[in-house]
Amino acid sequence: MPRQRRTALVLTRRDQLDALASPVRVALLQHLIAVGNASIADLARALGRTPHSLYYHVHALERAGVLVRAQKPGGGRSEAVYAAAARHIGFPYRPGSKALYRAITRSASAVLRQTERTFHRAIRGGDVRNLERSADAMIKTRRSWLTPRGLARLRRLFGAIETLLESENHGLRGRLYLVTSVLAPIPEPVRKRRQP
Repeated sequence: MPRQRRTALVLTRRDQLDALASPVRVALLQHLIAVGNASIADLARALGRTPHSLYYHVHALERAGVLVRAQKPGGGRSEAVYAAAARHIGFPYRPGSKALYRAITRSASAVLRQTERTFHRAIRGGDVRNLERSADAMIKTRRSWLTPRGLARLRRLFGAIETLLESENHGLRGRLYLVTSVLAPIPEPVRKRRQP
């Protein structure tokens, strides 16, 4: 079995953030956080890919410390099993660091591309029949003014959603879903000066 996973891992090194700049790697990590651990063959089946296409990505995540490996007994030889290094993985942002800014935005873009791909597959596969009335899928986006108190409340609600999702994962029952949340302040528009 993989060694005990930490509760949280904050990615502070550029190689860790660069490792998550790929939608495939984001999908691998998301799946391992959801199911606990899996072999490359298990990951390939779950993601609809060939095992050969995943080796490079799994090893890149392992080198960056985002995944951990252990051996599971199987037949005459053992098979490598991988798990996310922590149940919650995130990254900080320090203003002024251009390299960190680029790595974080690449990782965020990979998360959003993976979400887009998953949504397209669900629609193409017939899993989403009527987006307005479907209990299985939804798209919500909203601009809203938030006071510091409202923002704190919203963050607590996101935390409650995370707790729900984590508790539901323990049984690995039902159907696997992807939930993506984005919260970002809207920058003030840059107004162009009129030319005289």
